[in-house]
Amino acid sequence: MKTSHVSSVELAAKICSDPSASYWLKEAIKALLKRDPVDAVNDSEVLAEIMRARLSEIEFFGGVGNLDVRPNEE
Repeated sequence: MKTSHVSSVELAAKICSDPSASYWLKEAIKALLKRDPVDAVNDSEVLAEIMRARLSEIEFFGGVGNLDVRPNEE
């Protein structure tokens, strides 16, 4: 079975030209492509981990209304 490889540049261009992709995602892709790939991947993984934790908290507490999402500003 043959698999076709799509380069990161092609995939980024496809997403950035997709009207259904969010503005935030398009801007994040553009910003990340300008960075060192190792740093970009590491930061993306940290961001994904934070958002997974937030989703779990929202599910556990029964919705966003029951969760204080403001960062602690000490």
